[in-house]
Amino acid sequence: MQKVDDMARKYVEFLTKQEVEELCDLHGVKLWRIARPSLDGMVTQEFCPECQKLAIKKKEEEGIQRGLINSDIARGYQVFQKDSIISDDLRGASFKTFKAETDFDTRALNFARRMCRDYYQGGSGNSVLIGPPGVGKSFLTLAMADGLNEVFKKSRIDNKPVTVVFMPVARMFSKIKSSFNGGGKFTEDYAIDFLTKVNFLFLDDLGKESSMANTIKPASDWVQSVLFNILDARKTTVINTNFSRDELLKIYDSALVDRIFKGSTKNKQVLVYPKGSISKR
Repeated sequence: MQKVDDMARKYVEFLTKQEVEELCDLHGVKLWRIARPSLDGMVTQEFCPECQKLAIKKKEEEGIQRGLINSDIARGYQVFQKDSIISDDLRGASFKTFKAETDFDTRALNFARRMCRDYYQGGSGNSVLIGPPGVGKSFLTLAMADGLNEVFKKSRIDNKPVTVVFMPVARMFSKIKSSFNGGGKFTEDYAIDFLTKVNFLFLDDLGKESSMANTIKPASDWVQSVLFNILDARKTTVINTNFSRDELLKIYDSALVDRIFKGSTKNKQVLVYPKGSISKR
């Protein structure tokens, strides 16, 4: 019945359609005027046909994007392998393959296991690992992602798929930039929507996308906007970085830094490697 009513309404609009002299400010074409039935009788409406085409196209593209994201999320366990970006030197990282060479390594491993256990039991809030390059932060972060993905594979929550993604921040922005000229589906909008919706997001090497070689350099407004939109909408994100909180405040706006550490201090969810930690590379 609804479909018949829609067809009748569109037929009435077609019969009453006429051009008017007023031009669209954007496209410079004449506006159309149509009459639409309403509870108060027929009402007229003027619109630009080109603007209408763009609006329809945008709505269709948004629908396609939502479909892509929903299909990705529905794959649950497989998302970790398909959508994570894992370098060859990190592939195979897990709690079983992590080698504790120092007392702090053992402490770091216990921290990672505790956070995974808390998240599995419904805990929330970000976890942040801070330390110099080469001490094993990325390996341990990926081990956490792998551990959570495996445990949720064996025991889904209410039979709903649980998604885990490991994403190096610098590579994420490279993928977004590649989409600017039609290079794949990983557009800015897709990245924000997808990384907002995954259950557990692991961001690797935060700050490296803006400050190479550990030099402190402010991130661009665009980079900060993308990161803010992702982190602001999330309750749980695991992050590792070479920079202290004070250094991050020199790279990012304070509001973004607050999102980086969201919920991390209440349950002692920040791990700081000691100064002088020796690189494992």
